[in-house]
Amino acid sequence: MQGLARCGEGAGRPSAELKAAQARGSLLDAEAVEREWSDVLGMVRAGMLAVPSRAGAICRGARGDA
Repeated sequence: MQGLARCGEGAGRPSAELKAAQARGSLLDAEAVEREWSDVLGMVRAGMLAVPSRAGAICRGARGDA
């Protein structure tokens, strides 16, 4: 994929290789990828922030506290 590696080539014009990849459907929409990763990282963050309360509940249960 040499054509895609050269930045600035064609001054904003898609290269033939880029056009071919787009026609094959092997390109992803950058905004869609960003949205998906944002959602995934949001879920990871929420899970990590929930760890202290879950751990506290488990520890209290193990000690017999209510």
